[in-house]
Amino acid sequence: MRQLNTTPHGLTAPVFFTIINKKGEVQNMAEKGKWWVKDGVFYELHFNTDKTDTYTFEVIDEEHIKFKLKSTDVAFADSNYEFIDTKLTDLAE
Repeated sequence: MRQLNTTPHGLTAPVFFTIINKKGEVQNMAEKGKWWVKDGVFYELHFNTDKTDTYTFEVIDEEHIKFKLKSTDVAFADSNYEFIDTKLTDLAE
């Protein structure tokens, strides 16, 4: 599971991750980057590596989006990497 929180402006924002693996171990991370959607593909540029990951995605409901990795420069043990983002709060309120 990965939880994502960004500003309402989208594009350039800090991204905060809470990753919970299958063993229940929790890891919190933060990074800066830029994200956008073009032609139905989600692009995630990581400023720390200057690399861009791409994902297909499906909006499940108002608070959940399912992402499936399309391409990355990072070596993954699982080529079928996918996750669900959960909205933490509405920063526009």
